[in-house]
Amino acid sequence: MAVCSDICGATDEILSCFTKILSYEAIEDLHRNLDGDKNGEVDHFETEKFLRKEFNSGDAAKKSRMLNSDDPLISLTDLWQMWRNNPAFNWTVRDTTQWLVSLVDLPQYVDLFRQHNLDGRSLPRLAMQNMSYLTDVLGIQNPIHKKKLMLRALDIILFGPPRR
Repeated sequence: MAVCSDICGATDEILSCFTKILSYEAIEDLHRNLDGDKNGEVDHFETEKFLRKEFNSGDAAKKSRMLNSDDPLISLTDLWQMWRNNPAFNWTVRDTTQWLVSLVDLPQYVDLFRQHNLDGRSLPRLAMQNMSYLTDVLGIQNPIHKKKLMLRALDIILFGPPRR
C-alpha cells in the first residue's frame, strides 16, 4: 500500500484525501485483476486477456496496445498516475451524472449518484470486480445494471472519456 503522501497532496482536505485513498484502493484492485501472473507489472498480453474477458471485445488487441503504448509494463504506480492524469478523475458530480445518463444509459440512478456525491474520483469504486460498492453501499441490486456500470467505469478509467 502506498503511503498517504503518495496519494494525497499537502493541501488536500480530509474528505478529499479519503476519497482519493478509496480511489487508490480500487485502482489497486483493478491492477491486481489485470496482473495475471501476479508479478506486480501488467504486460500487453495480460491486458489483452483481461479486456477480452471483461469486454468480450474483438478489438482487445488494439485497446491493449493503446493502454501499454507508453510503458510495456504497467506497475500499480503507473496505473494510478494514468488514472490521476485521466480527465475523468477531475469530473464533478454533475459530469458523472451526465456520463451516467448519456453513456451508461441508467438515468434512474442520478439521484443516487448525487446523494452519494459520486464524482470522477469515485469511478474506480464502481469498477471493482466484486461489485460490493455497487451492491452494499449504493444498493444497486440489478445484476445487469451493476455489470453495465462496472464495464463503463472500467472503460473510462483505462481509456478516458470518449472524444467529442
